[in-house]
Amino acid sequence: MRRWQYLLVTLLVSLAAGAYAVAQTPELEAADPDQTGEEPEISEMTTGVVMRQRDMLQYCVNISDEAKDARNYLLAKELTEMQNALAAQLVEIQARAQVLEEWVERREHFVELANDTMIGIFKNMRPDAAAAQLSELSRDIAAAVITKLDAKTASDILTEMDPKTAAAISAILAGMARPMRVSNG
Repeated sequence: MRRWQYLLVTLLVSLAAGAYAVAQTPELEAADPDQTGEEPEISEMTTGVVMRQRDMLQYCVNISDEAKDARNYLLAKELTEMQNALAAQLVEIQARAQVLEEWVERREHFVELANDTMIGIFKNMRPDAAAAQLSELSRDIAAAVITKLDAKTASDILTEMDPKTAAAISAILAGMARPMRVSNG
């Protein structure tokens, strides 16, 4: 139970106990100190609360501002905690977005490496000659060219390549085909 709820329950129990004490002593209602000028004698009840109804009402009025202040303080504290949690989540989301933007830029750059003229040249070459030429280029450029060729031509060229070079290019192709993993924090 939250603290303010506990305080409210305690206040209500105290008021109920006071009301019970007043209800059990009928002489309180008959003896009004304003009319007689005397304070009536009140025996202490089992609750230990000895209060007149007017005193209980005054007590409630006196602590109402403090209760509102306490409730407002707790609500403000909760709101601040939620704002801090939201700010932390926003920072995490921005970091993830930055990682994804970098990946998209890298992917677009990779695809742009192979222009149409270069693709046309490799497409019309014999697979063994194209394999020899692509083996001399950087792995990223070779992989970009392979991605823009039709599947039959690409597989013929990769077949003619040195197995280590073909594996390296295939690994680059596999890495570019699947999305980058973003850590969950």
